Amino acid sequence: MSRASEHRTGPRPRELTISLVRVITKKILIGEFQPGERLISERNLAAEFSVNRASVRQALKALMVMGVLTQRPGDGTYLTGDARGILNKRVAVPASPHRDGLREVFEMLRMIEPELASRAAKYRTANDVEILSSTLAGMEASLSTGDSVRLVQDSWIFRSLIWKMAGNRVMCRLLGSMEETIRHCVVASWSLMPREMLRRYTMLLEAVRLADSAAARDAMTSLLDVKSVNSPR
Repeated sequence: MSRASEHRTGPRPRELTISLVRVITKKILIGEFQPGERLISERNLAAEFSVNRASVRQALKALMVMGVLTQRPGDGTYLTGDARGILNKRVAVPASPHRDGLREVFEMLRMIEPELASRAAKYRTANDVEILSSTLAGMEASLSTGDSVRLVQDSWIFRSLIWKMAGNRVMCRLLGSMEETIRHCVVASWSLMPREMLRRYTMLLEAVRLADSAAARDAMTSLLDVKSVNSPR
């Protein structure tokens, strides 16, 4: 990926971000980057991959949302201790939790996530929107190729970023501690209505892009409205 070709005919920024995330992920999984190790600077990463620093910065932020990287102010960017475990995680379609239990998790999320989406639209930055766009592009690609593992992972990243953008660290930690349970909901949603779910994530992204808090709240509510899961017995 040369800088010249990137500007002329190379990938669009969000496609480049996805490509960089996958390259860095591969380096972590093969042991080229070690857990707990400090990464080289953005400038050096940009030179290594022959891209601009803005593209590297977007990819690193996406990996931070995943929990693979952490930033130490004034010191640099480090791999987290469980970086490989996060990247190696495989999410299968569950046999599933008891139906009533899953319905109650959706009910709980409907009490929380629409408000977080509303706040995210209010406080989002242009950089946040770009990462969301890149993540949605990854979801679309994974849906097309049938890569259910990456689809669920990208969905989790998208939702985690929305929570982070809302600016309440306590709520981020609370929802993050429920990762396995929430992933069951994500898997159930995609398995029941895949193309409709992609449309609803797209609506949420557009509401956040436009800083429309009310539309973001409605879009997240729609995202959590999965009839065959939420309907009473």
